[in-house]
Amino acid sequence: MVIPGFVLAGGASRRFGADKALHPVEGVPMAARVARAMAEVASSVTLVAPDRRLEDLGWPLLVEPAEGPRHPLRGVVAALAACAAPRALLCPCDLPWMTPQALAALVDMGEPAVAAVDGRVHPLVAALPVAWLPRARALLEAGAPCRALVEPARIVPLPAAALRNVNRPEDVR
Repeated sequence: MVIPGFVLAGGASRRFGADKALHPVEGVPMAARVARAMAEVASSVTLVAPDRRLEDLGWPLLVEPAEGPRHPLRGVVAALAACAAPRALLCPCDLPWMTPQALAALVDMGEPAVAAVDGRVHPLVAALPVAWLPRARALLEAGAPCRALVEPARIVPLPAAALRNVNRPEDVR
């Protein structure tokens, strides 16, 4: 199955105080850790960021268009617009304990799928159809929450450890 993967690294990392995508966890930058896990499932992996700061990580880089509001959906829109396959696998860079098995569970649905733990949806961890690009653009322009994009997607329960995200430096410990 051909499904390109996109690691979303467009956040400002305000609560973290430094660039989360480049922060090492067990010696590997978070964005690269997620990319490694994704590479075991996806046909290709691309980092998505608002600038070129990740270009030395060794993965293809997609720079988000500068126009439009700063919003997590901006990276999703950029990924879906660049995707040459019918679906795209998405995951934010601040999930350094993401596993290939968890990502495979989303891909294996064969339909729009979004991750959840204990009923809590993680809207940026998803396998989405490129056909949803117009919807994603409209929601981005409206400033809608990311959850609005994945409302029609099938919810896939994943292990809590895989979805443990890093918002502050102490979350890495």
